Amino acid sequence: MTVTINRHKSDYSAIESAVKELEDAAYKRGFQDAMNAILSAAVSKAEIAANMLSEKAKNAPRIRIQNNGTEKKSVQERTIEFIRENPGRTGAEVVSGLQNDDPSVNERTVRTAFNRLRGKEIENKNGKWYPMK
Repeated sequence: MTVTINRHKSDYSAIESAVKELEDAAYKRGFQDAMNAILSAAVSKAEIAANMLSEKAKNAPRIRIQNNGTEKKSVQERTIEFIRENPGRTGAEVVSGLQNDDPSVNERTVRTAFNRLRGKEIENKNGKWYPMK
């Protein structure tokens, strides 16, 4: 910023006015620099937090809450539990057993759970399901 003071006016108010303008301009630049630094830090922290949350979300078990406030397990979890408690059942028997506990369980969902869990948690021998050791 350039400030021109009329040389013929040597009064103190012109100098005072120029100094005030310089101070105001410096304050505005400093304030803007500070706001930019704060914004940059906030964005950086938000990105770190978002990455941490997405990592936690990947590893978190899926929990559904029923109307009565209790935890409702996924069909895969219930399928594993049923097979552990009742080894040697056919697929139709597993589906029936799960539907007896919860009529909203869909047969296709249980069949999908069989395919996803096969070789990891459960195994099929001669058409019957067993937990893996």
